[in-house]
Amino acid sequence: MDYRSGYYCDYDTISCQMLGSDKGFYLIAYDKSAVRSGFESRDGFFEKKITRRDPSVNSAYIVRTKAMYKGFTFTIFQNEKLRANHKVRLNLNNLDFDAYDHFGFPYRNDDASIEVKEEELEEIWEERERLAQFRFKVDKIKHIKKRSTPPVFEKECKHLIHEGVPDEKTKKNSDDGFFGTWKSALVLAVLAGYNIIRGIANENYYNVIIGIVLLIGWLIFALARKNK
Repeated sequence: MDYRSGYYCDYDTISCQMLGSDKGFYLIAYDKSAVRSGFESRDGFFEKKITRRDPSVNSAYIVRTKAMYKGFTFTIFQNEKLRANHKVRLNLNNLDFDAYDHFGFPYRNDDASIEVKEEELEEIWEERERLAQFRFKVDKIKHIKKRSTPPVFEKECKHLIHEGVPDEKTKKNSDDGFFGTWKSALVLAVLAGYNIIRGIANENYYNVIIGIVLLIGWLIFALARKNK
């Protein structure tokens, strides 16, 4: 995989490297289609001189490719030898003292870096910064590789979802008991009303008491359901 670092420009439909000099800015491309955009052929590459106001310049920016490794952020470096072996060199941030402690480097060691396999990198992304006086129409962050959920953690999540937290079907089934549904509330309300009316009509205060008890039960049930 090729990792970008330095000045880049999206010119017409081509993404190319950008160089600056006293005479202006030069674009370097390696795609033969660049000829259609006015690039001139050189020894193994194509070149074009541009100005800041060139209408074909869509964006110009600085790129730094970063990576996450063992929870720490690094800047990626890769030469031909490393690329051939599918490896990268990760440069430590001088201010990341926790990383220095973790990897055993003395503080403020400007050459502190580690060499790892590409497949070991947890995340890879580009950070883009606008180049002054040029258009900037690209995302500031472009993810190349996103962190995947560790298998063990994913397994634990599934365990919580399927066993620890009830789904809608489980929740519905748990409410199917007589005292857990609105059907039971309706039954309680009907019985309460029936006993109160019958007790008053027959002057049977026993039925009235039963009705009142059922009515209180219904009210407790309704309040409990409301507060869930």
